[in-house]
Amino acid sequence: MASYLVVFLVEAVLFLFKAWPDDEDEATPGAVRTLTAVAWALAAATAYLMCALLTEATHSPDGRNVTVPVYQFVIALALGAAIVLAVRLLSRRNR
Repeated sequence: MASYLVVFLVEAVLFLFKAWPDDEDEATPGAVRTLTAVAWALAAATAYLMCALLTEATHSPDGRNVTVPVYQFVIALALGAAIVLAVRLLSRRNR
């Protein structure tokens, strides 16, 4: 499971470097900030769902037909929305 999460961590770090303002640029364009926030949210939500599915698969007797409860999808969506909201609030505060 950890090897899959490393992929999402690498994505998040790469997007962080892309969104970080250069010395020449004083501010990162809003479109890049929005894209970065959505990418972080997508990576976090996907990683959460993957962990939930893998946890359910380990508790399944045969490892087939694994499903997660609907609230897991709601949690993943809330996690993604919280990340987007936090990035938007932080970017407005730093202007």
